[in-house]
Amino acid sequence: MVSAQNNVVDIRAAIIGNSGSGKTWLANRLAAVKQSPVIHLDEIFWQPGGFNRKRTPVEIEQRIAASKQPASWIVEGVFGELAAMYLDETEVLIWLDIDWQTCKARLEARGSESKRHMNREQSEKGLRDLIEWASHYYDRP
Repeated sequence: MVSAQNNVVDIRAAIIGNSGSGKTWLANRLAAVKQSPVIHLDEIFWQPGGFNRKRTPVEIEQRIAASKQPASWIVEGVFGELAAMYLDETEVLIWLDIDWQTCKARLEARGSESKRHMNREQSEKGLRDLIEWASHYYDRP
């Protein structure tokens, strides 16, 4: 669909991959070109304040439904179950299959995203937990 305002073709894209694979980076660049909102599955799944408080299933469903309303969007995340909820309406699927050592190096360079909400010790533990969880990306169903 072409938007009448700016002749930009609407897109509904899903970008999936492991933590540290570059999903957010790619989604933000694609969104700038396509003038589309980015839907971060982390923000759908987790409550504000760090990655230790999940939203309720009802909250998640409501957020997903609301995020799918625009004619154009780009969803990015690790969560297979949540990403799957967008696939029926997705026109472009991008899977970033980046080797684990590269993902790990990027996670370590980026540091903990929880540092805004937690003290240093909690933040460092959160990063270690994320690296451990992400190391099993290909082991999960």
